[in-house]
Amino acid sequence: MKKLLVGLLLLLAIATVTYMAMPRYAAGQLVEAARLQDTQGVEQLVDFPRLRENLKQRLQAQLRSSVGDAFPPEFGDLVTAGSGLFITPVLRGLITPAGIADILSGGDSLHQFERELYPPPSANDDAAEASADETRHWQLQRWRYLALDRVAVDFGQAEDPHLRLFFSRRGWHWLLTDMALLEGEGPQ
Repeated sequence: MKKLLVGLLLLLAIATVTYMAMPRYAAGQLVEAARLQDTQGVEQLVDFPRLRENLKQRLQAQLRSSVGDAFPPEFGDLVTAGSGLFITPVLRGLITPAGIADILSGGDSLHQFERELYPPPSANDDAAEASADETRHWQLQRWRYLALDRVAVDFGQAEDPHLRLFFSRRGWHWLLTDMALLEGEGPQ
């Protein structure tokens, strides 16, 4: 009887450790698929409809707060509905397996876009940018449970997180369901 109880406790401990480590494993798999530009691998680890809906809601809330007092409160729903007309197609075009792979492949894609918008003024700045590019790849910095079925994973450079991914459990699988850019927030 004692051996059975010890065996059950050991089995329970292994199951608990496995369950607790699965989100970290899913985040690592997603980053690896993005690094390899494996869009099928990315697609299996992301709940695209839910991710787009969560991003849409966040963008609409930011729009509503930025408009503030410019419109009477009665027009708040109208602003939200109108913003959905242009936010939805944009998210559908950007939040794809290839788009997620580009975002997660590090800060390189976003930094290249930033350089195209704001080119460096001199050749010395180009050299500094080139040497900085070598350390621009984002790395998984930390992860933590927000609830039993939700985990936050921070990515960035050195000790500076830039992107937070939210994974939610679907059965035994963990899928990316939300993301947020962390500008000047630091780790939380």
